[in-house]
Parts: sequence; structure tokens; C-alpha cells
Amino acid sequence: MEENKLRLPKFIYLPIIFFIAITPLVIRGVFVEYTAIDIFWLSSEKMRYDFANFYKMRFILYTGVFAVVNYIYLLFTEKVKLKKEPINFVLLGLSFSVIVSAILSEYREVATLGYFTRYENTYVYLSYFFMAFYTKEVLRTKKEFNLVIYSFLASTFIFSTIGILQYFSKDPLRQGFLGNLLIPKEMADTATVADLNFRFPEGRSFATLFNPNYVGTYVSVAVMFLISFLFESKNYIKRILIIIASGLLVFTLIGASSRAGLIAFGVAGIFFILIKLPIIRKDVKKISVLVLVIVLAFVALQTERGELYKDRLMAGLDFEQRELPALEGYETKEDAIDMTLGEEVYTFRLQHEEINSVGLYQGEEEIDMYFDGDIYYFKDPRLEEIKLKYGRVGKQNTNESYVQISYGNVNYNFALLNSGVHFLYQNKVLGTMSTADHIESWDGYGREGSGRIFIWSRSIPVILNNYLFVGAGADVYPMVYPQDDYVAKRFDFNNETIIVDKPHNLYILYATNFGLIFLLLFIGMNFYLLFKLLMGKKENDWYKLLANSIILGMIAYLSVGMINDSTVGTAPVYWIILGMGMALIKKEKENKKPKFMKK
Repeated sequence: MEENKLRLPKFIYLPIIFFIAITPLVIRGVFVEYTAIDIFWLSSEKMRYDFANFYKMRFILYTGVFAVVNYIYLLFTEKVKLKKEPINFVLLGLSFSVIVSAILSEYREVATLGYFTRYENTYVYLSYFFMAFYTKEVLRTKKEFNLVIYSFLASTFIFSTIGILQYFSKDPLRQGFLGNLLIPKEMADTATVADLNFRFPEGRSFATLFNPNYVGTYVSVAVMFLISFLFESKNYIKRILIIIASGLLVFTLIGASSRAGLIAFGVAGIFFILIKLPIIRKDVKKISVLVLVIVLAFVALQTERGELYKDRLMAGLDFEQRELPALEGYETKEDAIDMTLGEEVYTFRLQHEEINSVGLYQGEEEIDMYFDGDIYYFKDPRLEEIKLKYGRVGKQNTNESYVQISYGNVNYNFALLNSGVHFLYQNKVLGTMSTADHIESWDGYGREGSGRIFIWSRSIPVILNNYLFVGAGADVYPMVYPQDDYVAKRFDFNNETIIVDKPHNLYILYATNFGLIFLLLFIGMNFYLLFKLLMGKKENDWYKLLANSIILGMIAYLSVGMINDSTVGTAPVYWIILGMGMALIKKEKENKKPKFMKK
């Protein structure tokens, strides 16, 4: 096999290049309408603006179709042969779990189209798996691998340039041609670039992704994947390009203030030292230059921004357990509200005809109350912080009355409607209220990790109770998360109406959407590939570098997955790197001589 030639027509490689190099850069403003999602906290939000993910999703699907057509061509022209390989069955198993979860999903439209602002739907995941398979089938020679690597390297320059300009408040997405791309066609005649309003302020880098945290995922994977090629002999141009690209990417990461990326760097960096220790000792200069570039970029930005990154990092590491309030939560029922206060459960019983006649009971025993002004108090000293008040929703001539239950300075309004007792917020009916099943030993740490501990403590029981074999469906996580645990949200987020739309954890996301079996299969696949890449005997030093690059890229992604999610902007990079690992393992297997040929 000639290593410096492309074996196949050039268009065969385009889907791989598009997927890893172009997908993260795709942006376009659009209004997306959801017509069939009718959940209380979405009922008034049928139209949502998006600039970062909707068209990335479409691009992923188009590229996937392109790859399917190409693969059919390769089969018919006998340029490739479909073989029974264990990794193919693993990818089929992952695909089967995604499809079954979508078919059985209670929220099939979301699983099919994707949740707004994310759009990582069933077809996107199937595209991920097929693109990994396609990469495995197509790449064999050094020139083919390099074609993908150089394309990705060029993409990182564009990505980091945008991120750095954003850091210095020269965001190209807020001006000129790129800014005009973000204006939806419905507003092309009335809106201007000046009307664009992003979630994050000027001076914070998010490049072409939806969230600065995702910059951490992209940068950590990109740098760790490229860094091994610094040790490629006689290729000085690639070394220089990688050093510059790494510096720009780290610059962008610091501008994004992403703690997730820094953690991934730390974990993958340890593996880098372990894998490369013999080479590092021999070639200290190369690695020293890269480290110096990274350190100088970090110091320069920290000085310019007053140690913003350091402050965020230290805040994330400063875990402190807070004392929980005695009020654990409320649970609304057909005509009653259960209140858990410490170890005791009390019940407010409401009558539809007389909303201003509410009794409080502990079991069957009614607790005495007294009236002072327009507020009711309870004589039981255990309930001294509990108060009742009555009112009406909206105008006084409406029939929707409510009772306000106060604990200290925190008020909650409830109305008894035909469908039962509902929680009201700013005169809006939000629905039922309950106390979510959660990991109690994590209580008090809910605010840590930007609220991740709170989210995880309530997500894990959801998985264990409901999604061992089949998941809720792609992108359905926010629909099955216990959104109605308003009291706990108030305590840990200081906002009872915040919508938890992602777990900030790749593994919890996969287990919820596709089932625990899918997660175990995914983890097993990664460990298998990492083992094969580590233990395999490569035909020359360049392929050893490639194997190490793939290993480090995978480890960076799997590490950052502990505190970040899969997204349409970052996952394509990982799945192509994974496919390159599969291709390298397959190449090694094909190059082995049969036993009868060995001397």
C-alpha cells in the first residue's frame, strides 16, 4: 500500500472533512417553531431563535446522507467490502438503542426533531455512528489521515480567530457579513446587526458554539489530538502550525473562562506525560516551546482581565455544604398539598367552592390557626414560620382564587382548578409541584459546580428508576427531568422557574436519553478502542504518533464529558477521531500476515 497516495476518488473523503472541520463553524440565524410540544413550561414559547445549533444539525444530516451515498458507491464498485467486525456490531447496538428509545418515547417529536437550542435528535446520533463507521472504512494511508488532520488544523485557526476577536470585543458575529448571517430571513427587512443580542456579554469567547463551556470541550480535544504531531520528525511546517494553533486555541479557552476545558486538559495532560515520557526526555525543546506559548497566553490574559479565569476556577473548587431549610418541599394532589417540614408531613386540604377555607392536618388531626389582618398563623410552635394568605389570579371578577403558603420570606401560590391543585408563578399556572427523588447525601452541595451537583443528584434516580434498558429518546432529557421540584430549585438556584435542559454530564445524558445499557456499551467501546490503540504494534513511528493523538483526543473528550454534554458543535470532532482510531486498528489487522505465511 502506497502511503503517500489517496486510494479512492477525492469526493469520498469530503464527508469526513466536512464533519470534523466545517460542522463546528456552521452558523445561521433562524426562528424554529415547535407545534406539538405542549408542556406547561413551554406552552408560551413555540418560536425560538437559534444561530449556533439548528443549521449545524442540518449540516450533520446532509453530510451523513452524503457519506451513505458514497459508501453505497464504494460497495457497488467493490472498492470496499463490508465485513463482520465486532466494532460494527457495537455501532449497530448503539443505533438500535437510539431508534428503539425514539419509537417508544413519550415525546417522539422531540426525539425526532431535537429539543430547541440543542437539536441533537435521533438522526443526528445515527449520523454520528455512521460517520465513525465510514471513517473506519475509508482511511488507510498516511496521506488520507493527513488530509483529515490538516483540514481539522485549518478549521481550528478559523475557530480560534473568532474566539480571540470576541475576547477583545471585536466579535465578527456582531458585525459585517457574519453578523448578517445571524439575522433570520423573517427579520431581514426590519432587523440589523446592532439588534443581535447574545446570551453572553462582549469580551467572552464562545466562537461559533452556543455556550462558552462548549469551547472548553472543543479546545481540549483539538489541542490534545494535535499535540503529538509536534514529535513528527522532518515536518517542521506542521510543528510550527500546531504550536501556533495550540496557542490560539488556549487563548480562546481562557477567553471563554471554561473550567471544563481546563479539567480536560489536566486529565489528558497526565496521560500525555505517561505516553510520551520517553520522547519528552529526548526532545525537551519541542514540548518546552508549546508549554511556554500556553503559559504566556494564560498569564497575558489573566493580567489583562484581573485573574478572571483563576477566580472562576477557585470558585469551582471551593465546595461548601450549606445548611438545608426545614421546608423540604410541597407535593400537589387532586385537592390537597402535602408539605414536608423536617421529618413531619402536613397536609393542606382545599375545597374548590371555598378556596378561602383551607385546613392544615397532620394525619387526621387538624391544627388550630388564628387570623391577624389578612394573614393566618398556626398555634403549633413547630409551624411558627408558616403563614397563609388568600387572593385571586388577575382581575377580581375571575373565579380563579389562590392560597399563598409562606415559609419565612418565601411565598408559593396554589390554585385548585378542575384538573387539581396547581402551582402559580406570577399569575401563570405552571402545573403540579413535588419533591423529586434525589441522592440525599448530596444535599447542601447543590450549588457546587454551577448547580451540577443539584442536577446530578436528581438525574441519577430518574435513570435508575426508569431507563435501565430503554431511554427517554434523543434530546428528551429536559422533558423527563423533575422540573416541578420548585422548592429545591429556589434553594439551590435562587430561581424556582429555571428550566434544567441538560445534565452537564455526557454519561447522564446518554443514560437518560438511551438507557443504561447504551451507556455501558458506549463506555465499553471506548475502553476497547483505547486498549487496542495502546497495545497495538504500529508499522512505523508516524502511526505511533497518530495512535497517541487519537488516544489523547478521546481521553480529553471523555474527561470533559464528566462536566459537559454532547452537542452538535463538538461531538462530530470526537466521532471522527473515534473513527480514525477504528481505521488505524483495522489497518493494523489488515497488515498482519496469516499464520501460514509466518516463518
